[in-house]
Amino acid sequence: MGNRNIFLLLIFCLLICHFLKDLQFSYYPDSSKKVISVKIEMEGAGPEEIENLLCNPLEEEILMMPGISHFYSRSGWEETEITLFLDELSDLNNCYLDLRAIIERKSAFFPPSAGKAVIRKSSSLNSPVFIFVPRLMSDKKNMTPTESWTEERIRSELKGISGISQIHLSSSSGQDINIEFEEDMLSSIQQNALDLAGIIHQHNSISALSLDDSSELVLDQRLKSISDFETLALSPALELSETADINIESSAVKSLSRLNGRRQSISWIYESGDANTIDLCRKLRTAAEKIPGSLILYDRGELIEEALKELFQILCLSLTAVILITLLILKNFKAALPVCLNIPFSIGGTVAIFNMLSWEINILVLSSLALCSGMIIDCGIIVLEQGFEKSKRALWSSLVSTLIALTPFLFASPGLKFLCTPLIRALCICLTLSVLFIVLTMKQYNGRSLQGELSVRRQQINRIAGSYTKYKKYAVLVLILITIPSLLLMKNLNYSQDFKLINDSIRFSVEFPAGSSKEWIEIQLMDMEESLGEINAAEYYSSEYKDEKAGFHIKLSDISMKDELEESIKTQMMSLPGFLYFDDRPAGDSYHIRILAHMRPLLYSETEKLAQFFQRTMNEQNLTLHYKKQQPLLCVQTDNNICMATGISPLITARSLGKKLSPPVLGKWVPGDGIIYDIRIFNKEANELETSEIGKLKIEGKGSYALEDLAVLSNREDYGPIEHFNSQRSTSFSFSTEGLGGKQIHKTINRALNDYNLPEGVRVIHGEEYRIRRNNIRELIKLLTASILLLFILLIFIFESPFLPLCLMGQIILCHIFTLGFLRLLKVNLSVPVFFALILNTGLSINNGLIVFSRFRKKRPSLEEALNSLLQCRSTIVTAALTTLTGFIPFLGAGESSAELLKALSLTVGSAVIISILLLVGSLFIFKPDKSS
Repeated sequence: MGNRNIFLLLIFCLLICHFLKDLQFSYYPDSSKKVISVKIEMEGAGPEEIENLLCNPLEEEILMMPGISHFYSRSGWEETEITLFLDELSDLNNCYLDLRAIIERKSAFFPPSAGKAVIRKSSSLNSPVFIFVPRLMSDKKNMTPTESWTEERIRSELKGISGISQIHLSSSSGQDINIEFEEDMLSSIQQNALDLAGIIHQHNSISALSLDDSSELVLDQRLKSISDFETLALSPALELSETADINIESSAVKSLSRLNGRRQSISWIYESGDANTIDLCRKLRTAAEKIPGSLILYDRGELIEEALKELFQILCLSLTAVILITLLILKNFKAALPVCLNIPFSIGGTVAIFNMLSWEINILVLSSLALCSGMIIDCGIIVLEQGFEKSKRALWSSLVSTLIALTPFLFASPGLKFLCTPLIRALCICLTLSVLFIVLTMKQYNGRSLQGELSVRRQQINRIAGSYTKYKKYAVLVLILITIPSLLLMKNLNYSQDFKLINDSIRFSVEFPAGSSKEWIEIQLMDMEESLGEINAAEYYSSEYKDEKAGFHIKLSDISMKDELEESIKTQMMSLPGFLYFDDRPAGDSYHIRILAHMRPLLYSETEKLAQFFQRTMNEQNLTLHYKKQQPLLCVQTDNNICMATGISPLITARSLGKKLSPPVLGKWVPGDGIIYDIRIFNKEANELETSEIGKLKIEGKGSYALEDLAVLSNREDYGPIEHFNSQRSTSFSFSTEGLGGKQIHKTINRALNDYNLPEGVRVIHGEEYRIRRNNIRELIKLLTASILLLFILLIFIFESPFLPLCLMGQIILCHIFTLGFLRLLKVNLSVPVFFALILNTGLSINNGLIVFSRFRKKRPSLEEALNSLLQCRSTIVTAALTTLTGFIPFLGAGESSAELLKALSLTVGSAVIISILLLVGSLFIFKPDKSS
């Protein structure tokens, strides 16, 4: 190796070391992180009003946005939330800016009571990445009690940590400024509560003025303290403190939570779509540990780190085994050194390039590098055995063939391209670097002498050729007998889109009927809480109770008890009125049916009928209805004639009721201490009313009238929040499909829907997940076929005759058939990494063919010539196969976190290596013997 090559190699190594610092890792390409949600509040509005005034105008524009896969919306009381799911190749930041522009344009036409839109690069549908208790309950006097923690205080503790989308703190209340006025005093100066709110707003603002020198003058007129409120002048002779009592009070808590059965505040933290989960959780972990007495309940980043750590350990063990077996077989440390050093150089260089270009290094990238290790060793051994000059054609052909095999993936659908891109990048970069290393370090190798060592006597070749001729018919029969069962097994292959992160927790939620208070739900689930406390396999458990919903999180000390515990929870929930749903259920383990219709009574009645129909048809008990709720209401129906006679319009009635029943939020106070206060202004004499007393409320018009004299009051149940799917009203239900085939369920659902008569105006959408998986596997097969065809064209170009390319293509096709049949026999699911392993199997088969037949250009070799060439190259082929198989043996012992992926890779490549060699030997049956011999 010349000095120039040594210098270049050192430069490359230094650059690699430099860019290996501060690596960013992730678990799996997650398209679900490409989500944007927007939430808008509107005081005093019901679901239909929210839908018409806020939701529908925005959805009309969102339908025209590029890069949107689908979107949901939920219009409830006083708020709407729209959740956009982006295509895999869409840019999250660009879509965020497009949505913000739409909202700014449309908000000009929103009613004045509509609040400012809150846009997040995430969704409330996402799971939290970090759950912790900010401080445990304590009897010590010097420790702040848990109730003193607020979301604002949590935010201040986590200030400076980027990537946080939402922070939710249970059992905590906000802060209100309650202004209780005396109505007589305000009436004396001809003012009311709304006038009072306007005065406070005028004296509680911050603005800026542009000066001539392009600088800005900030006018901070905010009220800084309670005394500032008290000294506000309502008139020249009257201050606010003279007519109202002003106090800071805690607002009602939105949720109740427990830890191991005891009341406890718990904080849930959600990540934004552009955050790195591992990096975010590390920072959150550090911040949480600085809070005395805090307890971390769930850390998704730590789970991912453990999975990646396990994968790194297996990779290191695999590479060590490959290097040792290479040294053992070659028995020449000096010759084997460059072959072994090629592995860390190529893999380290690939990781460094990924880091330099800010590409995420995930489990697919690492698995791709594991696949490359065998091909790197193969290339080095070929050069050692045959010399650089003789093998450089095969070396470059191998690299070009691999790159050509990956070309069809450039034209894949966005979903597959999103998953395949990390694999393609890692594979191409790693193999290119390995060839570069060989060119720099092994150019001087002339190969081992084959004279006497690998030559075979003519008589031995003739004897082996005679055996091939004699048993040719039996070989064909054996091939047919193996091929037919393999093809039959391939028909039932399952496809897996992603790999579930092994979690030592159980998270489930229970939805209750509309109107169920958090206090009532807490009582209903008290027995379940007590039973959770008796579970020996649980380290701890937490619960949160909201209106109409409860959520549970159980941390297990023994993960093997997870399935048994889930069944126990299902059994307990059968006697309760709520719907049970396990939050961490994989997407492939549930089947969703969505119903679309415009008329709400028809939509909800058909949803209930369909759900009951499928329960009977499929004998499915664990069926979950989503958002099918009826809200108990007190209906106030006014009469137009009475309104005209009294001068009291429905709007005046609504405002009067709003003031007297629940003091509305008429403003915000942000004094600068990080806490946002709601300003509530209400009459000091107003008392909380029972439902029976509402009819006696006085409404002022031309005179004073009781509400029951102006309107008819009745109790009824109305429908609650309105769900949209792609701007159409919808509901949905789902049921578990664990252990059942997607194809079988899809056919059963189709047959059931054909027997069910849907009324006009109702449409059913189902099987989206199944169709995506089915289309993906079909597309992957097409891409694999296209790769094989492109490689066939390349082989035609290399050999300049059709016989050897056809022979190698036959070997490749049979190798894939036998490998897929073997995987089905072992119940291994197909996945993107498995298909990439199949492509690499294609490369390995072609490499063996190029090694054996590279000198037969424009010529069809005889059986004797092919045998002689195969026997001469047997050492190279066997050594490469042994090193590849050795590298994948540690993968079979992978732990639970990465077992599914690594075992699938090892079985795919390992079986193909053995099958390809057997097929190469067996392919000699199609060669004709030399008649001259």
